[in-house]
Amino acid sequence: MWQHLGAISKDTLTGELVGLIPTVIQKDFYVQTAKKLIELAATDKRLSSLLQRMPMKHIRKGISKRGSMTRAYSAGAGKIAENMYFDVRAEEFTDAYGITRKDCDKLALLLVKAIDAVCPGPLQTMSYLQELAQFQIGKHELVGGSRKEFNELKARRRELLSQKLLSEDELIELNDTSIAIQSFSYELTYGNGESVIEWTTPSGFVARYENFTTVDFKARARLNGKDVKHVLKTPTDRPNIRGFMSGISPNFIHSMDAAHMALVIAEWDGTFGAVHDSFATHASDVDVLLQRTKEVFIDMYSSDNFFDTIRQQVTNNTDSVEQPAIGKLNVGDIDDSKYFFC
Repeated sequence: MWQHLGAISKDTLTGELVGLIPTVIQKDFYVQTAKKLIELAATDKRLSSLLQRMPMKHIRKGISKRGSMTRAYSAGAGKIAENMYFDVRAEEFTDAYGITRKDCDKLALLLVKAIDAVCPGPLQTMSYLQELAQFQIGKHELVGGSRKEFNELKARRRELLSQKLLSEDELIELNDTSIAIQSFSYELTYGNGESVIEWTTPSGFVARYENFTTVDFKARARLNGKDVKHVLKTPTDRPNIRGFMSGISPNFIHSMDAAHMALVIAEWDGTFGAVHDSFATHASDVDVLLQRTKEVFIDMYSSDNFFDTIRQQVTNNTDSVEQPAIGKLNVGDIDDSKYFFC
């Protein structure tokens, strides 16, 4: 993920950390974010003391690693904190160092800032993809009814959904409320107003990304003498803009990752094995396969401005979104990188 994001943004800081730039000694991305995290935590007496008592290998494994990985998937500080606390508990760091959930909440916020500082280009690329998605789907304003009435209906629907068991009358009311909410209409005030986002990857695969809001319908039944509540989620024809914005970056970058592997395999005559984004072959053919992965990756990102490619793919050049600045990374240098795939 970070390699693709670094190549798109041509960010030299990221490139050095993830093998896009030749280095004498392999850099560790998670250690670099951990070091920046320690620096940012210096003003918090408790966090600073906590991190000083932890060896770097424990900070990397329990604090830095998963958050740094999932940030590339648009994970926010809340989710990073949740995962972090799970990891430190699993490693028994909660007992060894007295780490609390509150500590993880604070550390997650600082880790996001650390990643932004260590890898500015990829984060700007993610934001750019989100803004393009917002433009393609557009913004709609409520029309054809009172905003107050609309909010009251939604509040009542949430209230009914929060109950464990509903009477027959309440089930009918819930369905009627859901239908009433759907009767309101919206008017496009910004963007293209599309309901899906499509793009074609370098391998020729057409990716279609859909994310619609849903409506819950509930029904109650009895099974073996026990009350059973059924919940049916049915999609509406309204796009879920929050879903699109949180999912566009990982979906787009994953499609680039898949295209890279597909193009490597297309002209590979030897034995090939894959686990997620890991490439494998017999030991005698490793160097040849490594060279092939480099050539395909360089070819994918050899354009001067890949942001133009993304813009054309996602919005057909109809947007008014400002592009991020492009760095000075030369993707051709990957050819001389020992640690591009390792």
